[in-house]
Amino acid sequence: EDVPPSVVSAEAIGFCLYGVQTLKSNEDTRRFITALIPQIRYCKETLTPSAVAGAVYGMRELRPCKKTRTIVELLADHANRTERRFNATEIAYTLNGLKGQVLTESHRKLLRVLVQHLERCDELNPLTIRHILMTLKMRTSVPEATAIISTIAKRLPDIATKFQGHHITQIMERLTELPETPELVLFMRNLAECVWHGKDMQPEDISNAFTHLKDFSAETSAELAQALISKVKEDK
Repeated sequence: EDVPPSVVSAEAIGFCLYGVQTLKSNEDTRRFITALIPQIRYCKETLTPSAVAGAVYGMRELRPCKKTRTIVELLADHANRTERRFNATEIAYTLNGLKGQVLTESHRKLLRVLVQHLERCDELNPLTIRHILMTLKMRTSVPEATAIISTIAKRLPDIATKFQGHHITQIMERLTELPETPELVLFMRNLAECVWHGKDMQPEDISNAFTHLKDFSAETSAELAQALISKVKEDK
């Protein structure tokens, strides 16, 4: 509280907010995060993507209030002006910090920034996609969440060769938790590209994928089913 604004470094702010997860949610913790608000607002440096991700994740257990919403909005501003693009791991980590929270306009502002980074981020692969999808369970009524699904879907053809058979089934498991929206239909259609161009599709992987197909409508799963059938014929 006695430190003048703009003195604390961006890295220190990130560490402080990440460390909040070790504190009890009480009056002392509220005083601590209140004292951090001017430091974040007037920080001379821009918080790095990893600092933003750690900060959001560290605050995930705090009881939502005006102060936490203010911090999330300030973090969104930092995320928006950072010169370094978020990678897919940092996006997944940030989204994990938002999991289970009631999404306010501050949170949605941060989600919109993450969508922009997701369009061109590095490290987008089956593992990070799976982690991102895990954070979106039951959140697809929020436009920003559906935008994340459609953004990943559009990038699938470009990274199709990174997929192996077990990745297909792991991602299908996560997709079964989401409602069948137009974005999900696009995702399933482009996931078929990952079956076509992926590597190491074992009979067990194909069998498991067919098992998951029953959780989707025929329209949603048509192209993916066709790709799997073709893989079966190819193996024979």
